[in-house]
Amino acid sequence: MKNPILVALFNLYFICALSAQNNITPNVILDKVNSNASLHFQNVVIDGDLDLTKLDNMKMEDSDNNYRSYSSWVNQELVFKDCVFKGEVIAHYYDENSHISYATHFKDKVVFVNCTFEKRATFKHSTFSQESIFENNTFKRDLVFKHSSFKKNASFKSCEFKNEADFKHTQFRADASFKDASFLDEANFKHVTFPNYQDFSQVIFKGEADFKHASFKKGVDFSGTKFLDDCDFKHAYFGSPTTLENVEFNGTSDFKHANIDPISNPKNFK
Repeated sequence: MKNPILVALFNLYFICALSAQNNITPNVILDKVNSNASLHFQNVVIDGDLDLTKLDNMKMEDSDNNYRSYSSWVNQELVFKDCVFKGEVIAHYYDENSHISYATHFKDKVVFVNCTFEKRATFKHSTFSQESIFENNTFKRDLVFKHSSFKKNASFKSCEFKNEADFKHTQFRADASFKDASFLDEANFKHVTFPNYQDFSQVIFKGEADFKHASFKKGVDFSGTKFLDDCDFKHAYFGSPTTLENVEFNGTSDFKHANIDPISNPKNFK
């Protein structure tokens, strides 16, 4: 007959062992990046800030008397599924005292699926050379893609952005999708050009949505999307086809100087 106390102790040990296996430090990831090892992680918790800005391949890109910029590259495919990032994810950093900028670029496919970001995630000025999949993630703090560049398809489907999401001046050079995403705070897409048909269907904007000077070159699908706060589309361009079926504007909607083709009267959409 099994001793119930020993069984309980064994089960506790087993649970603790599993927990330990599921927790890793950022250095584990950085060591793999620098050694060009496989970067596939699933069901892990990353304890601490993951700073990708000073990799072994970092080199100076620009320099003058008052400013220097350095770039690092993640060369291999980067995959995180069902992971939790306890600290910040840092792919860009600017030191105001020394006026030095650090940015990280991604040469292969990037995948973040079903992940939770507990702290700020910064990909400012990053270049994504291959497909980028950010789907079903929860961003609890600010997310920054300002001035980043996506050369291939990018997807942010079903993501929840609990703080500000900054995509100002982001370059999408292929398809991009935010279908079923939820923005609980400000969403900034100012000066963003979408070259292909863009999917913003079934999106919820609970905070301010800023699309000033945005350009949807081959149209956009906003069907079923809810703007629960103010939205700003001043000077935006809407190519054809543009779908605004069943859109809800519950705050102030500003389409001043917008160029909407073939739809000409945005205030009628409901």
